[in-house]
Amino acid sequence: MDDVSAVLHVIEGVDWSSEHRLLLILFLFYLFCVVCTILTWQRMNLQAAYFCFLCVAIYAAEHLNRWLAANWKLVSTKHQYFDSHGMFISIFYSIPVLFNLLVVVLKWMRTASTALIQVKQHQLRRQHREKCKKE
Repeated sequence: MDDVSAVLHVIEGVDWSSEHRLLLILFLFYLFCVVCTILTWQRMNLQAAYFCFLCVAIYAAEHLNRWLAANWKLVSTKHQYFDSHGMFISIFYSIPVLFNLLVVVLKWMRTASTALIQVKQHQLRRQHREKCKKE
């Protein structure tokens, strides 16, 4: 089984009609990530802390998968989705976290490029003023 078909197999293997608790947990987790990304958008220090939190969340995914494999009845009513390969946790937990990390990194890159442009413009204006004074 190739990687794409394995991912599709995991997604199709979830019985969403009976897994209301799991669906609610995932929805609330996704909502938390999106809200935190939005709330920290203009606060660089807070966003750095949020970024670190997301990195720790990715690092903890394997441990979380192991714990959920042992305690799967807390989140699922019928099926044990947390296998040793970690496909379920990777698809439904790690990918959304990585997406939020990517959004934060892209925002930082945009902020850095804007600051670089402003610094360069200021430098060019100053050089132009100094050149005009000399003439």
